[in-house]
Amino acid sequence: MTTVLVCDIMIEDMKKLILFLFGFLFLFLVKPTYAQDAVPALRFVCLDLQWCNDLAPEACGFIPGQHRGHRGLLRSSNQAKAVPNSNETYITECLDVDTNADSIPEVVCTTGNSTMDKKLFCGDENATSPECDHLSILQNSVQYSLDHDGSYGIYYKENNQFVKQPLDPRDPIATNSLGNIIPSEIAWQSYTPANLERKFLAWNFIQPTQQTGGGVGGQQQASLEFAFRSSSCSGQAWDPYGRVFDAVTLEPIPQTSVELSQLNPDTGTFDVAYANQQNPTIINPNATRADGRFSFLVVDGDYKLVSSRNEYVPMQRREASTIKPNAKNIYINPTYPEFYYSDSNPIQQRGRIEQRDIPMKPNIASGYRYPLSLMSQNSILDKDNNVIYTGAVSHPFAELVIEVCKKENGIEVCNGKTIYKQGNGGPDKDGKFQVTLRQQNLRAGEYFKKTFTPVDLNAIRIVDGSIMTQFLSWIGNVIKIPEVQAQDRSISTITQPIPTYLEGYAYDAEGNLMPNATVGIYVSFSEQALYTKKANQNGYFKITSEFLPTTEYELRYTGEETQTSVAQLSTSEFLTQNEEFMTVEEVDPYLFATSSSDPRRDVTPTYQPPQKISISPDSQVSQTPTNTTPTAAPVAGAPQQILLVGVVLLLLMGTAGLLLVMYLYKKRTQNTPLA
Repeated sequence: MTTVLVCDIMIEDMKKLILFLFGFLFLFLVKPTYAQDAVPALRFVCLDLQWCNDLAPEACGFIPGQHRGHRGLLRSSNQAKAVPNSNETYITECLDVDTNADSIPEVVCTTGNSTMDKKLFCGDENATSPECDHLSILQNSVQYSLDHDGSYGIYYKENNQFVKQPLDPRDPIATNSLGNIIPSEIAWQSYTPANLERKFLAWNFIQPTQQTGGGVGGQQQASLEFAFRSSSCSGQAWDPYGRVFDAVTLEPIPQTSVELSQLNPDTGTFDVAYANQQNPTIINPNATRADGRFSFLVVDGDYKLVSSRNEYVPMQRREASTIKPNAKNIYINPTYPEFYYSDSNPIQQRGRIEQRDIPMKPNIASGYRYPLSLMSQNSILDKDNNVIYTGAVSHPFAELVIEVCKKENGIEVCNGKTIYKQGNGGPDKDGKFQVTLRQQNLRAGEYFKKTFTPVDLNAIRIVDGSIMTQFLSWIGNVIKIPEVQAQDRSISTITQPIPTYLEGYAYDAEGNLMPNATVGIYVSFSEQALYTKKANQNGYFKITSEFLPTTEYELRYTGEETQTSVAQLSTSEFLTQNEEFMTVEEVDPYLFATSSSDPRRDVTPTYQPPQKISISPDSQVSQTPTNTTPTAAPVAGAPQQILLVGVVLLLLMGTAGLLLVMYLYKKRTQNTPLA
């Protein structure tokens, strides 16, 4: 009996050995299904950002007399860490820049060094493409500078002191075993005349098998994700010095010249030349952006402002009553609750930024209205894989309409319209918005279309949270007459779905299956692939969650022979091409699954892909948002408006009558003598 048992065990062991050797030979001789070339991945995480203007001077290394604005303090985020024990970590400042003058910003990131930019974003220090030199792009487009005067630049905290670093040449920094940056604090002070949104990222090159998290006790799943997780990655901007607006329409006025003069103690007069002499870093006069904002960072002193544009004249204090009433609900500054007029008292700058908003009188009674611009936008995933869409538009309280759309036979078909206003996440008085997009309900090929439309700022009811105010706001939105030609000033953008798990087949631009193609994952602010994966001989590939960013990205397929990008597609196009495969194989593109937790890691697909699929040029959906004019939604005509007004009035009269009856009954009861 014992002999038989030992023999059985030996036979089982021999079987295991044979299977192991067979598997080893198979792996050695045959390219595996999940073949992966040893190509480094490019990973980025957000850094926490605090503006130094909100901190004590010593917290950012200021010395007496230095400008405190425009400097931020950077630290590693507790929510997402860089690659641990890395000696090649790149810090970049990313700005929302309208490089194409199409009213839709793009994110441009720079290390502050052209050579480092080329290596980081193009993978070649000798890259010659202008697209690789992000520093030059920012210098040319928004007058970006890290050496604007002696106080601007990059400072590392060393031995409890901030030490200014050379800009060129400069080496990458390191990280510790927890993925925190070394030095632990960096003070970064850059200059742009305009008040642009900024965020800061830490980048690492990693091998596909390298651990990317700094978790404790092996609990690293959350930190394996690419991370736009900390709040600073939604973007921050300097405090504006003020806004210029139309006193009739209340809309911000773009391209208005705002000139600053300073009191010269020697002459006793306000002098522009003296202001420039005392503040050599300012651009004077300053031109407002689409949101009417201007910014002057100045030393302490007494100042005056003069705003000018051909269609307007400056206003005096005696004309304050002619400004439309809603202006104070939109533009009033809490620290200085008055507007700035041509005859206002001088601005006394004493250690803090003094903000002033300037009303201007139009030369026509109706005032002027301006096209809406998207100042910044950001789409990131939350922990539930919903897309959090944040940003700012130029116009206060603009209406945001979000639809789910898909191209069918070259025609965009949209449904599921949701309207966002000030009370439910839409743009507030500063134009800032934050809404949640539930992408898990999207079908293959669908994407989100967002349309921003200006509103009549004189008719809008400002929601303060009270039930009565919200009720009045609802009434106003119901019965107000739609603004004429408001749709002509709208702007639309697209948000692609952000799959957290990719599995499927690669097809070229003609719809042919691409065996052994190289699959690249790209974000809009890097010309280098964040991650590459080699498809197998059938064109099949899989990319798990730890190698996919949590912001919008696209896929690019490179042919095995041509070594050039022959197919570039959005995530919605990838999902369309692989819809049948994912249905048959029950693949969830919004599942968070790493290489170790992937429920399909041992599954061999049985699906047989077609060698050629139909690719329609009309079905292509560009990742870059487009500035389009949406089809005007049907609006209630005059009879409908009158009917709605009547219904509301009847409701109000009925409510008032009921309250009156209750009051009289209560009074009568109180006056009835007791028996």
